[in-house]
Amino acid sequence: MSPPAAVIFDMDGLMVDTEAMAIEAWQAAARAEGAEISRALCIGMIGLNQRDSERLLVDTLGAAFPLIPVRDRFLRILRERLEAGDVDAKAGLHDLLDALEANGVPKAVATSSGRDEAILKLRAIGVLHRFPVIATSEQVRLGKPAPDLFLLAASQLGVAPGRCTVLEDSEAGVRAAHAAGMRPLIVPDIKPPSAGTARLAAGVFPSLSEVRVFLAEEYALRDA
Repeated sequence: MSPPAAVIFDMDGLMVDTEAMAIEAWQAAARAEGAEISRALCIGMIGLNQRDSERLLVDTLGAAFPLIPVRDRFLRILRERLEAGDVDAKAGLHDLLDALEANGVPKAVATSSGRDEAILKLRAIGVLHRFPVIATSEQVRLGKPAPDLFLLAASQLGVAPGRCTVLEDSEAGVRAAHAAGMRPLIVPDIKPPSAGTARLAAGVFPSLSEVRVFLAEEYALRDA
């Protein structure tokens, strides 16, 4: 079997170990403004863009929740930690990228983060230069679980959606990839996929290292 025409990567929780950091930042920002955000609610925001995360906060916590100061403080805390280099790549990422590049498989990022934040995170783990296409939240009208981000990434790569493999950690992302007609592979981070979400994917893997082995065996990829 020939290699996939392209592989599209989610970013947070999939390539960059930022989901736990984001939960800590949301909760710290809320406490500083005299409010509280539960861990469960933070987990519910995983995979959503900033707009949809803010809507979920207000819908859940009510109009009295100090959204704007909490959001601004959250973004400030997150940026300070990223600029300090307080972030790691997920296990197996660099070896997987090496393997895809050795086999000439095009790659893209499709992330619910904004562009400036995406560039900061990808640069922090040393992979920004490895992605010629980075599709971000402000480029589409609807965020995940709508398919828009993945369809944009495929269009920018010049690859038909049905020939793309997507790597995701979140349920919203898996549903978005499936809606785009792509083949999702799940690498769970903080929240394991529901049975229904797992059925939409070609497999669930403990890390990107296992994804590399799976793709190498299925597509007979040569070693990097």
